[in-house]
Amino acid sequence: MPLYLTESEVSSLLEPRELTDALEASFRGLARGEAVQLPRFRVRHHKEMLHTLPGLSRPDGVAGVKTYLSGPSGVRFVTLLFGLESGGLEAVVESDRLGQLRTGAATALSARYLAPPGPLVLGLLGAGTVAWGQLEALAAELSLSEVRVLSRSASRREEFCRRAAEELGLKARPVDSAAEAVAGAGLVVTATWTRDPVLTEDMLAPICHVCPVGSNKPDRREVDEAVIRRSGLVVVDDLESARTEAGDLLAVPDLDWSSLRTLADLVAGGPLARPDRTLFKSVGVALEDLSAAALVWRKARERGVGLSIG
Repeated sequence: MPLYLTESEVSSLLEPRELTDALEASFRGLARGEAVQLPRFRVRHHKEMLHTLPGLSRPDGVAGVKTYLSGPSGVRFVTLLFGLESGGLEAVVESDRLGQLRTGAATALSARYLAPPGPLVLGLLGAGTVAWGQLEALAAELSLSEVRVLSRSASRREEFCRRAAEELGLKARPVDSAAEAVAGAGLVVTATWTRDPVLTEDMLAPICHVCPVGSNKPDRREVDEAVIRRSGLVVVDDLESARTEAGDLLAVPDLDWSSLRTLADLVAGGPLARPDRTLFKSVGVALEDLSAAALVWRKARERGVGLSIG
């Protein structure tokens, strides 16, 4: 019988480094032609919008769809998993926490291959749930010597830093400007809802890995055009999705899309040559959700977690 897994159960089962490893295996399968996914599809009526991300992954043994309805009443996320072996519905996974951490794990996967070596200063623009998922996954993957956090709310960034110190053992401090956050930082993450760039190229260190992850809307940008142009390597989680959702890239009128690489390219044959400036633009894709949900489902079965339904 299918399992129903709640947000609290998902939280108890997900571990950041384990999830990054699972995403790496899934994207390696995608590179081998063992997985397929479609870009996010949206259906709007009045103020409500239904979002769906379908895919199939043989390495994970599942096909499925993440879906969510957004509107005036808020947003709720759920992932449906079908077993490739059984052909039946295997799990219904509440996916707010799952989406938060899989987004962080995708960034951590890019950093596994592209971040400069050694302990790193992380400049983090944003202090919401997406930013927290980024921090969890990156702290599990890399040695972070310092985290500098900017958000529009001083109290929110102060609370974020307190939590980072207490829960993750990190040296974290709030800052008052984006320039202060990223000065000399080898790793920069933007996790905001801004429509206009909050990060400009002149703020960045000569050697750094930049990850704008806050937007999957074509009319929203977190970094300016020069950040994209002066990156020696630009990686996306999926090229087709990026061409419809990555506002940071779409704002560059003469961008050579053929020069972009994907996470599947990155993990397929070992690390690519790393230039001084690299960038990972994430919009969130189905394979990340399926990989994360499949991991949760497998662990739930092993531990006897979840409610049997049907």
